Amino acid sequence: MPARSADLAFGNIARQLGFVAKERLREAFPQALARGVSLEQFLVESGDLSPAQWGQVIQIRLRFGRKCLQCGQITYLMGSVPPCEHCGGTLQLQPGDEAPGARGQSGTPSERVAAVPPTRPVAPPQRPPAPHPRPPA
Repeated sequence: MPARSADLAFGNIARQLGFVAKERLREAFPQALARGVSLEQFLVESGDLSPAQWGQVIQIRLRFGRKCLQCGQITYLMGSVPPCEHCGGTLQLQPGDEAPGARGQSGTPSERVAAVPPTRPVAPPQRPPAPHPRPPA
């Protein structure tokens, strides 16, 4: 299963905010894929991200989601507008989006992330409960 745009966007934003090192993301991507969970869930469950950090990344990532006009699924952008990752359809553009094939956005990725205003609050994924030790038999 290839990395989803949601995972790629989440990883890029978390790295640009200084929450997760590039080397850790290189390790975490295949581990999350092997477990069949999202990168965000993996990073919170492993303790690499706090719930507050998760919330900051999600708030920013929400601004990069674009709905497909054909299938209705969301694809996350981190540059020019690709086709829908789910069906190959056309994504709904918003003011300021680049048309497919356009040149790169102005500013560095970090400047673009820093310029994104906060949006509605979201609840972080829950860490699994700590296992209870069994009494000796």
